Parts: sequence; structure tokens; C-alpha cells
Amino acid sequence: MNLIAEKIKKLNLPYKFQENVSFKKSSWFGVEGVCDVVFKIDNCDDLSKLIQSLPKEIPIFAIGVTSNLLIRENFHGIIIKPRFNDLKIFNENEIEVGSSVLDINLANFAAENHIANFEFFNTIPGTIGGAIAMNSGCYGGEIANLLISAEGVNKLTGEIRKFDRSEIHFEYRHNPLKDWMWTKAILKGKKVQNNSEIYERMKKFYDQRVASQPKNCKTGGSTFCNPNGDKAWELIDKVGLRGYRIGGAHFSNHHCNFIINDDNAVAEDIIQLIELAEKKIFDTLNIRMKREIVIL
Repeated sequence: MNLIAEKIKKLNLPYKFQENVSFKKSSWFGVEGVCDVVFKIDNCDDLSKLIQSLPKEIPIFAIGVTSNLLIRENFHGIIIKPRFNDLKIFNENEIEVGSSVLDINLANFAAENHIANFEFFNTIPGTIGGAIAMNSGCYGGEIANLLISAEGVNKLTGEIRKFDRSEIHFEYRHNPLKDWMWTKAILKGKKVQNNSEIYERMKKFYDQRVASQPKNCKTGGSTFCNPNGDKAWELIDKVGLRGYRIGGAHFSNHHCNFIINDDNAVAEDIIQLIELAEKKIFDTLNIRMKREIVIL
């Protein structure tokens, strides 16, 4: 029996939900993670009211397209999938973007409207909500450099709040405000007359990504952040884990900061690879690795 779903049903909430949802087909890793309850919410007010109504003892997580997420087979909790897809132009070079908008769609929208500095989003497989949550970036850009403000809902209290950029103390691939589900942001780029250079940079970044990263496979993207002065893939390579396999998963031979599911991996295979790399790199090189992959 799904005890969490039964508890939610007794609350008679005005929001529909699915129970016993498998993420095997929809997740990037393609492993059999099943969630007790999944809500899909279309606006900020409903998200706030829902959180205020849910039992406080049940863990709640917001997800996007699962590009850097691994859901365990025995995960128990509530997942919320926001559907905030607004894209609007302000003051010629500012964009209001909903947290569910794909990064690549934001890059294309900015290019169409002659707004530069969003080109790197063309290569990041995720949503804007995830980008805010982990300060996503690549090729010299990151969302922290573009952010004017972000709106979020506190997953513990349901409070709705707008944060100015100065209130979010971003670090490399890190946002310290972990109790907030991001709903939208205002980002500022540079207005240009000719957008051909924007498209050229987008293509350049895309080509670099295709050449350097594994493709046409089941993976969650970069496993670890790059430590100061080092590259994560080089450290994994140094400790002899390039191509190393546990069960149905292995570190990519093409780019060993990526873990590949060969189609029969379980979540525990991937978790063991992550923990093995952390231990070997610390024991051998005295470097503590920071994960980009989020595990539920």
C-alpha cells in the first residue's frame, strides 16, 4: 500500500496527483525510480497553498526534466513538477522566464530577440529552475551573471518571496537557498542589432559539447563539479576509473565525468560509482568532490 498517497487522499485537496509514478522512461538516467506522489502545478499561488496543506513530515522535492537527477528505487516522498512556462521581454534586454522553461528554449528566445549573453544555455540540458538552484553555467557563463531577481516558494512554509541578485549568495555551481522552489526569474542580457553572432556562438558551444561529451546514451550529465584548479574528469582518470563499471553503469570512456547507463543499470549501481570515485580521489589526491548529480 502507498501510505503517502493514502494520507494525501484523506486531505481532500483540490489538486490532482498521480501515485506510484515510474521515472524509468522519462528520466535522463533511465533507471527505475518510483515516487509515491507527483503533483503538477501551474501557478505560484497554487504551489504555495499546496505546500501549506501537505503534511510537514513528508519530504517534498521540485523537479524539472531530471537531467541531473537520480531517483532511488526506494525513494519515498512527494515530487512537484511546476509548469511555469512564461517568456516575456522587458526593457528591450531583460527577460522574465518561468522556471519550467528549458534552457535551450531560453537561448533561442534571447537570440530571436537580439539579446546576447544567453548563448551558453544552448548546451545545458535542463530548466531555468534547476539552473537557479545550482547556478548552472558553462563556456564562461553562468546564470548568476545574468540574474536580476528570482521568485520562489519556500517548500517548508509555502511563503512566496522575490529575491534580488544580491540576496542570493551564488558560488560555483551552488545556490545556498536550498529550501526554495524557484518559480520565475528576471535575467538581463545585452541588446544587439545583428543577432548573427549570437547564433554563431550558440553553434560553436553546441559543436564543442557534441565533440567533448558522450551522446545518444542514458546519462545524467556531469557527475561532479570541477574542484578549484582541477577538472573532475582528469581526477577520475588519474585514479583509474575511466570506463570503470559497476553492474549496468560505467564511467564514460569518452568523458569520464559522465556515468552511462547501459540500459540495465539500477540506481544503486550509479550511486556506488559516485561513492567509489569520491573515496578514491580523496584517498589518493586528498580532494573532496562536490556532486552535480542530485540523488533522491
